[in-house]
Amino acid sequence: MRIRFGLFVAFVVCSLSSAASGQQAATPYQEVLKGSVAECDAQRAACLLAGTSSTEINKCDQTWRACRSALNPDIDALATAAGSAPGSSPRPVAPEQGDQNEVDGCTLGKLAYVINAQDPCGCSLGKGGSGSTKFGEKQGTDSVGTLGRGEAVLPLPCNLHDKCYQTCHDNNPNGKAECDTEMYTAMVGVCDAAYGGSNASCPYGGLSVLVCFSYSIVPGLFGFRGWYEERKDCYAWAERYKLGLDYLPQAKDAYNDRQKQYCKSGS
Repeated sequence: MRIRFGLFVAFVVCSLSSAASGQQAATPYQEVLKGSVAECDAQRAACLLAGTSSTEINKCDQTWRACRSALNPDIDALATAAGSAPGSSPRPVAPEQGDQNEVDGCTLGKLAYVINAQDPCGCSLGKGGSGSTKFGEKQGTDSVGTLGRGEAVLPLPCNLHDKCYQTCHDNNPNGKAECDTEMYTAMVGVCDAAYGGSNASCPYGGLSVLVCFSYSIVPGLFGFRGWYEERKDCYAWAERYKLGLDYLPQAKDAYNDRQKQYCKSGS
């Protein structure tokens, strides 16, 4: 999934100044933003993709909630529903189908220098310390992850997404959206397996209950990330990847390029 998330595009920003000042007597705020739900979401996408800390992510969510609240008062129900998305399970991939596919797992472009794209959460407390939050893994032996004959695509979200883009969807106008939703659903599944769900309670008891919570020694620099914050980060990264696929033009270009390549070859 070689999509350069580091190359951001300018998204339309949803203005909140009028709502903050309350000066919308002549033209109601909701009317001004009628049909602009996508603008709120695009603003959040750009913000989440640029943020690298929990504090920055929280600010993104607060701004998004304010923007969406102007359109939909039931924002809490909306935010709760955002924790899961409809979609089918990832398609099984037979070993013989892996011939000549390029599977490099998750990539983040220039952000990969500071973030592990394959496991951006880097969490360690899920499932009693044994729950993996890895979304992808580079396969193959060359720089682009070319699979050898008979080599299977690993059942990881980004790896299956690579395979999905490299499958001809010539007669399906929703091919990209289905691939992207499958990847997001699989990422949520990874987090569910590690943490028991987005609303699960911390399983640690006794003195170990201390690991459930985060502690800050030097704000923004040193501290301990607890179980609850790890869980939140895992789901937040799943959403970040999905938002990038939904809004960044590089994602559409990557899909179209792969379709030209694999539909032409009859894959």
